[in-house]
Amino acid sequence: PLERQLNHLTEWTQEMQAEHIVSPEGIQASLQIAKVYLETERYSELSALLRETLVSAWTLRTLPPEKIAQPEEKVFPKQREKMDRELGKLGSMEGASGLPECFYQLTNLRNDVQHGAFRNSARSAKKVRQELPRSLETIRAWLTPSLFLNISNHPHEKWNTAQKEAVHALGFEEIQDLEGGFPQVDPGATTQEVEELAKQVVRQVAEQCPGGAFVAGEYGLALSLVAQLQKAGIPCYSTATHRKTEETLQPDGSTHKKVRYEFVRWRPYPIVWR
Repeated sequence: PLERQLNHLTEWTQEMQAEHIVSPEGIQASLQIAKVYLETERYSELSALLRETLVSAWTLRTLPPEKIAQPEEKVFPKQREKMDRELGKLGSMEGASGLPECFYQLTNLRNDVQHGAFRNSARSAKKVRQELPRSLETIRAWLTPSLFLNISNHPHEKWNTAQKEAVHALGFEEIQDLEGGFPQVDPGATTQEVEELAKQVVRQVAEQCPGGAFVAGEYGLALSLVAQLQKAGIPCYSTATHRKTEETLQPDGSTHKKVRYEFVRWRPYPIVWR
């Protein structure tokens, strides 16, 4: 008589398993466990798990796959400590956004819970119960790569089928254009002014919680955007294309040149913010 229920339980727990902890599957398994912790009011475990899940996500978005260590490997503790420290430092900086800001806020919340409120200005139990569910939803939005944001002046509606399908192949479900497109840059702007413009755009981007972004535009702003978006935990991509040129001889003896770019694939930008 319990067979149906047990089968359901088995299927349910499958969502909480992954071969490797520090992996996309491990992230999703952690979020499923976090949901159970929330439903059963295990706030101490929940706050700790969410914080560690953000460190895993940061590791995945910062290091190449072949360099990511798992708990059973000797290099794991040092790598984990480095990523934790790096994320905390970024999150405490003025103007922090994205995963670092989320991590910094969650760390303070975790400390309130783990230290039993023995901290100056610690949150009340009521406040903790209100903020933990919000933290889980915010983290879920950041770590579930559903949105691919187009930060360029090439509307995604005009992309060809191959380019859109390549976005979905990366794991993204939805494509959106950044409102206003890629900003215009005054030729007379200083490097500092361009960096300030990039910060404004990053704050606008962070509100949409994208899992990745296509960045193409004026070189200085594009480089600054990529660096700051990577620092916020948002992978950035460029397009790899074939450049095809057709030349036609005109009746007057002149040559008409037509250039066409054929999409090949999305190429991740190298890590530039370091």
